[in-house]
Amino acid sequence: ASIPGKYVLEASFSPVPEGWLEALKKLPDVERVTAQDHIFRIASLNGPRTTVELVEAARRAQATITSLAVESTTLDDVFMHYTGRQLRDALQSAYRYDISHIYQR
Repeated sequence: ASIPGKYVLEASFSPVPEGWLEALKKLPDVERVTAQDHIFRIASLNGPRTTVELVEAARRAQATITSLAVESTTLDDVFMHYTGRQLRDALQSAYRYDISHIYQR
């Protein structure tokens, strides 16, 4: 399985239009979209093109983009793809369990 997207767009909207998650999945070059609270993460093969289309879609839906960030895929995105959890969470839980051998004698 390949890692979705070379770019990750993270955006929030006000108001969030009805059916917005599905609408975002239909934008050009989008491989996947996830939503948590009011923040949408969009994995895209072409960040600049998807960004332009996202702005246009928001305008047509009369939604204000309250925040927007575009970045290349991060190590955390790769880890999340393969494990389903955030790297930070995995490191914290591993740390809690891995130090127990220090106290055993």
